[in-house]
Amino acid sequence: MAQRTGKRTRRRRFWIGFFLVVILIWNLPFRFSLRIRVGFVSLLEPMLARVAWVDRQVEYWLEPLRSHAQLQEEVDDLQERIRLLTNVETERREMEQENLRLRRLLGYLPPPDHEELVSRVIARDAHSWWRSLWIDHGASLGVVPDAAVVAPEGLVGRVLEVAPSASQVLLLIDPTCKVSARVQRSQDNGIVEGAWASDGRSLCKMTFIDRNADIQVGDTVVTSGLGQVFPGGVLIGHVTEVLMPDHQLYMEAWVEPAVDFSHLAEVVILLP
Repeated sequence: MAQRTGKRTRRRRFWIGFFLVVILIWNLPFRFSLRIRVGFVSLLEPMLARVAWVDRQVEYWLEPLRSHAQLQEEVDDLQERIRLLTNVETERREMEQENLRLRRLLGYLPPPDHEELVSRVIARDAHSWWRSLWIDHGASLGVVPDAAVVAPEGLVGRVLEVAPSASQVLLLIDPTCKVSARVQRSQDNGIVEGAWASDGRSLCKMTFIDRNADIQVGDTVVTSGLGQVFPGGVLIGHVTEVLMPDHQLYMEAWVEPAVDFSHLAEVVILLP
């Protein structure tokens, strides 16, 4: 322990003496200290060169690490910019699609004696995804049960329940939604109701058609206006198949709805 303390003391004295000599030399008059300074620098030159070499080596090995860190920072910055630009582009496309839909809704002409109220779809019934939906307008804006709901493509359904600021709409493809309809070409009447086709598609079936009716595939089916719910002349869809059940008094037909119910975003409520 005493030896270690003695070595530290001697080392400390050496460096103190060394720095005192250096300070003394540097403070001598220039003409007396010049040679001493030159000799001292020459003495230290190998050590200084070695220190400079070590410094260059450290810089050489650290440079790739700095470059990698800088590169990673630039990559992160570019990824963040790409993410922001992607979000902006997505929002732009969504606004563009919404603008087109709203233009079509604004161009829709409601039937006589009806006022139109544009409403957004805010939810779908989880228990019957394709059969009902909720819209963001209700009794506070004059929406009443059984009000007809349409889109620019055609009939959507009717209002089922009304809350102060929202309403539930029963869709045309629900089996409990029944619409008095007629074939536009032949003026033959029938009842359209929601049904599931054998291939799983959401279609409608037109029933109670006279057996002697003139119905063909491709015929346009519209609302007849009979009853107090749906105004006449609203497009329902087109005939895809004509059925003639045996031993029945009436003809039937499959009708493909004109509205794409899976992509409804806005609708028009027809207020009486």
